Amino acid sequence: MAESLSGFQRLPPPGRRPRPVAQGVAAMIAAVLILACGLLAGRWLLDGGPAPDPSPGPSRSAV
Repeated sequence: MAESLSGFQRLPPPGRRPRPVAQGVAAMIAAVLILACGLLAGRWLLDGGPAPDPSPGPSRSAV
């Protein structure tokens, strides 16, 4: 009896071997780089310089 192919069994294309693990790792690295660059760009765009010094006010002990 011939075995029927299930939906989880795939035959590699002739001449090329699939590398799903390498593709997954590359996709994760790319996603992390894109996320990190976006976070850095957001910080640089939202950074308005150093925080101003608080203005001196009357101390509570002098009041």
